Amino acid sequence: MRRPVTPFDMMPTSCAPCEIAHAFAHEPKSIVSCVDRIREPHDVGVVDTAPHRRGGAIIWRGAQLLLVIVLTGATCSATRALSLLPDQRSGDVTADLRVAARWSAEPDPFGLGTGLHNGLEVAVAPDFAAMLQVTTLEDVALLQDRIRAAFVAWETPELQFGVDFARVPVEGTNAGFEVDLFAVPASHPIFAGTNFFGYTSVQWQRARIRRLTNGQRLDGLVTTGADIYINANSLLELAALLAPENRPDAIQRLLMHEIGHAIGLGHPNTFSDMNTNYDTNVDPFDPMPIDPRDPFALLVTSPNRNAQAIMSNDRARLGRAIFFTVLQNDDRGGRDVLYPRAQFCLGDCAGDGQVDIADLVSATGIALGALALPACPNADDDRDGSVFVDEILRAVRNALDGCLNQPAAELWSGRAATPADVEPQVTAIACGGG
Repeated sequence: MRRPVTPFDMMPTSCAPCEIAHAFAHEPKSIVSCVDRIREPHDVGVVDTAPHRRGGAIIWRGAQLLLVIVLTGATCSATRALSLLPDQRSGDVTADLRVAARWSAEPDPFGLGTGLHNGLEVAVAPDFAAMLQVTTLEDVALLQDRIRAAFVAWETPELQFGVDFARVPVEGTNAGFEVDLFAVPASHPIFAGTNFFGYTSVQWQRARIRRLTNGQRLDGLVTTGADIYINANSLLELAALLAPENRPDAIQRLLMHEIGHAIGLGHPNTFSDMNTNYDTNVDPFDPMPIDPRDPFALLVTSPNRNAQAIMSNDRARLGRAIFFTVLQNDDRGGRDVLYPRAQFCLGDCAGDGQVDIADLVSATGIALGALALPACPNADDDRDGSVFVDEILRAVRNALDGCLNQPAAELWSGRAATPADVEPQVTAIACGGG
């Protein structure tokens, strides 16, 4: 739904840029290879919302797409499993996760009409292709396909986007549509004093009641708008370093990263006392099964990270992950924590609405004591911390006959949020780039 112009539009729509340690012109322009699986302990800490230079650029000249990824540095490390917006750390994992910013599952209580109830409406600037020197009909169609694919990559039944190239976005996180996408020159204020390739502004307000996608109602931050910017000049200046066949994947990955910011995920590779790394265990590479009935229950802080997550913006440590167009396990886990499934299916470890052989093997492993419950929390129907034979048998039935879904969570409050539930003077803007 279109966001009406409100007094919030008078607020600044960008954050102060991060200090750049080295002038971009003095940084080595090279692609650094990293090993696929790296474990490097770091202090745990929720998300850096400040912008960081983006690892990707796109340029179209005639019928050829020239996309550049500039990676700097010469060492490989890893990024953290799951980080959320905004920066916060109370010491209580569940409390921090509950309040984290996300889009409401019903119309927001602020009267802006935003929310997931009819999908997030996405508008792409009419000159987006032209700013990237895309001119032919074939190239425009290819670019539009990759933009759509970047949004689809994050989708679940509960989190949907509607990309419409006929819409006209409006700058300002409480103006235009729910997510507005722009390609702008380097002289645009959003990139003042920076060499960023991408920048996302996210705005939220705090409400005493908001509905999560699983039906729970919790106090916390409600996202009301996001503007995604691509720095066209920076992208046009950095060209032809990638093979033509890799360039479309790289631009899609760049967009997927910025969309991750728009839904509430931050940079997992930025460390501070306010940043916390969440996982269901200490292995950053295995799946993160999330119980939609209580999506925060099994999350713990972890010192280990996956260097190739979509939300990583550490260019020196991404390697060939700059071409990934599929969410990594940690990316999916972060999405499913913020936007848990509305339905619960016994034995559905992956949360994809079905039970397969791998799910049954995991459930059996938990019952035998060979695996811990976080391997498949959805196998524990009565939530007693164990999996028994009767639960496995019902999971088998779901595998044979299809899921007998049940509501994931009872509503914590029977009424919808209203303006009376809004806490005054809590509007905030966060920025994420990468």
